[in-house]
Amino acid sequence: EHLLVGLRLGRAYAWVADYYSTENVTEDGDRLQIELRVADPAWVRALVLGSAGQVEVLSPDWLAESVRIEAVSALSAYRAK
Repeated sequence: EHLLVGLRLGRAYAWVADYYSTENVTEDGDRLQIELRVADPAWVRALVLGSAGQVEVLSPDWLAESVRIEAVSALSAYRAK
């Protein structure tokens, strides 16, 4: 069974809800909250880190924290240059 992931999508990334099979989609103001199953959490990391803040991991908590740590690390590397 694939991992169930909750995401909050900005308008620029609303296509994710159309392109991928979702289990739940709700509107959250001008954003969408979706749940979808993923085979590889690395795909979620890449999506979030490349989204310029348009995609946020809501669940599971361990994945949200992992992506947050990776984003902070990447931003720190830019500041160090």
